[in-house]
Amino acid sequence: MLEKESKRGRRVVKVPELRRAYSELDHEERLSLTARLFCQGKSPSQIQKHLSERFEDETIRREEPYRLLQLAAALGYFTYRPPLEEQLGEDLSAKWKLSGVHVVQTGVLDDVASRAAEVLLDLIQQEWEVKRSRVRPRRGRVEADADDEGGTIRIGLAGGRTVLRIVRALVELLKREDPEDVPPALGFHTACTGIDYHDPSTDPNAFMTHLLRIPGLDTRTTAVPYQAPPIMSREVRALLEEEPEMRRAAKLFREVDILVTAGSSWRMMEISSSGEIRPAPDTGPDPVWDPNDPNPLNTIYSQLRALMRKRDKRGYNKLIKAGTVADMLWQPLTFNGPPQVETEVQAMTLAPLEGIPDFIDDGKKVLFVLGPYEAGFHKGDVLLAALGAEASVDGGRFARPLFTHLVCDHRTARAVLKTVGR
Repeated sequence: MLEKESKRGRRVVKVPELRRAYSELDHEERLSLTARLFCQGKSPSQIQKHLSERFEDETIRREEPYRLLQLAAALGYFTYRPPLEEQLGEDLSAKWKLSGVHVVQTGVLDDVASRAAEVLLDLIQQEWEVKRSRVRPRRGRVEADADDEGGTIRIGLAGGRTVLRIVRALVELLKREDPEDVPPALGFHTACTGIDYHDPSTDPNAFMTHLLRIPGLDTRTTAVPYQAPPIMSREVRALLEEEPEMRRAAKLFREVDILVTAGSSWRMMEISSSGEIRPAPDTGPDPVWDPNDPNPLNTIYSQLRALMRKRDKRGYNKLIKAGTVADMLWQPLTFNGPPQVETEVQAMTLAPLEGIPDFIDDGKKVLFVLGPYEAGFHKGDVLLAALGAEASVDGGRFARPLFTHLVCDHRTARAVLKTVGR
């Protein structure tokens, strides 16, 4: 019996204690109880001991918590959310006067992409709050209708597997989000076409299949694709840009509120023993380049670099000589901004790097996401280029970051700070 004191007096009320046997719990109850104990920090052996004592049941086997935890994980009971390196984020923010830096303690791309999706959802909600205050009520309604263009939040998407993972994570977040916190309409725009011919899923036009029909989401989603080849000669590009659908995509892209992109390296980098970013030892002109390979992207380097080398060798050499170390939005980038080089072929994009400073000055947001070290590449030089690390010496147009918000892994952030000096 349990004794409880009545709120209306000092009288003690005898309440029978309700205790169920472990065998009376159904499968879902056992899963939930075990998952809860695990999230409280108990080890499987401690969970087994706790269950045995709580239910006075010595028949609960040692393997029981392991089996239940494995099943709970497979059913999605657990969500891993890696911690942030707060100090590294503050140091990067202070050095480049940034306000939205998120440094994830991880070595896994999906962890960075998941955090980036959370940041993107926050930006969408913030932009909606601003637009909602500007939209006039119609016929007594407080909020704009979904068909009202003034209530649409527009997101531009670059290509590649990093942005693809962000899109997938964003869809899962939108499914669980309170409808009151989601804008009545979301518009997704292709910023540049995909480059990987052998993996069309990394093309932003393909992302729209994830975004147009999100189960359980009342928000109306629309897509504005950019149906262009990934890389073209300057003459053909000029002709394509005059096509009606291309002009429409370019016109609507000017309404984009948030731009999401990643970056790729043009050279193999490593972290020295002192923690600084430096080029890796020379392994030849291109350790995996095979000019006879029908797949032009059979390379560990940037896909744009591979295509430029295959389609315009003279232009590629000019870019290397000009100091190209990375690309962003399918455009070459040096430590001093975009290289001032004329090439025979160019990537098709609606977001030229030369226009990013004006895009940011208009109050719009650029979310830049970099995954961790992999396949011999460290992304630190990509971040340094996007930060305008060397251009800041001259105080030129690109002497500031080409983004407003950053999500990266802790190793990249630490190496960048070490390289430039905190």
